[in-house]
Amino acid sequence: MNFSRLTALALAGTLTLSLTACGGGNEPTPTPAGSEAPAESIPAVENTSTPVPAVENTTTPDVAPVDTSTPAPAPEDTASPTLTPTKAPAETAAPTPKPTPAPTATPEPTPTPEPTPAPAAVTASAVYDAVKGATGVSFSDMSFALEDFYSLSASDLEDYVLYMPDMSTDIQEVLVAKAKSGKLESVKSACTARQQGMKEDAEFYGSTGEYVDGYKLATNGDWVLFYVGPSASAAVKAFNDCTK
Repeated sequence: MNFSRLTALALAGTLTLSLTACGGGNEPTPTPAGSEAPAESIPAVENTSTPVPAVENTTTPDVAPVDTSTPAPAPEDTASPTLTPTKAPAETAAPTPKPTPAPTATPEPTPTPEPTPAPAAVTASAVYDAVKGATGVSFSDMSFALEDFYSLSASDLEDYVLYMPDMSTDIQEVLVAKAKSGKLESVKSACTARQQGMKEDAEFYGSTGEYVDGYKLATNGDWVLFYVGPSASAAVKAFNDCTK
């Protein structure tokens, strides 16, 4: 008898623990030690629970119902039409201004060139001055004695000058003459005759007599130079430069 009671108590404790685990926490009222529950109040519990079969998921998936109705026409777009921005016109470049033609200068009248003055006519006096400057001689004008010393008429000459020293003891002389046309040889002959007469006088005047032998008779065109004196070559050059 005691063994049956102990077995019943053990089963009861096991059931209690199972219920406690499944019931979520209502703790059983403890039985005071030494007291025994009446055997009639604790029936033996058999494990008669039938396992619950797994339930298959037979839920029909949700399928969207097919809309067989005629679709309503889409409402017309009554919104204001989008304005296409008007493209700004390309900026027209300002036309390049045409250059203003420079005013045509009125040509000034070409000045009439002044006529080149003709060179001054060569004179016998100018030629003598050139010879004097080249030789350094300085004589007196004896043109009035031309016929006396040269036996030559002034009518045979276009222009002439005759210069001699003031002192008769100096054997020096300068004749510059321009012969008229056809009279050149007559003038040259008169000069040669004058040189021969001076040689006779040179014997008495040794200081200047040597000029007689070194005299110069030069011609250039119708111009004639008869020169007795120092630097005869320089005298001829000055004569040629003036009468060329």
